Amino acid sequence: MYPEFSIKIGFRCSPKSLLYVVLKGTQGHPEIVEIKSLKMPKNYSWVQRLTWVRREIIDLIDKFSINGLACKRPELTAKRQCPERIQIEGIIMESANSKNIDPIKYYLKSQIKRDLDFDKHTKYLTNKLKNTIFEKYIGTGFEEAILAAWCLLKK
Repeated sequence: MYPEFSIKIGFRCSPKSLLYVVLKGTQGHPEIVEIKSLKMPKNYSWVQRLTWVRREIIDLIDKFSINGLACKRPELTAKRQCPERIQIEGIIMESANSKNIDPIKYYLKSQIKRDLDFDKHTKYLTNKLKNTIFEKYIGTGFEEAILAAWCLLKK
């Protein structure tokens, strides 16, 4: 659909939903193609939900001609680990790999900070969204998906 552009997608997952952001452009001039939240089907078993995730990811890759994918991974110091989230992220990366997407990244905040040339502590990383086209998404849950996709755009 967008073959003339470099199209990147970023994800922030939970056991109940997939938040994703599709971007094009450069880090200095990013453009939002789509920002959306997909709710996991409630009446599916866990395995059926993982299969649903795979189908959704492949559909998104095909719909937008995605050529780069990133997930914001849980921090190593997180007090509550969520094995379901990690399983979902694994399915997302496997789906992208099956479609020959390159790059596929799995970012920690410190890696996002480095790739976006952010000079403050990682706990202030969402401040990078201020005074940008992304500012209205601060506090919505989309911040980590935006940051992950933004990292993939060329500088």
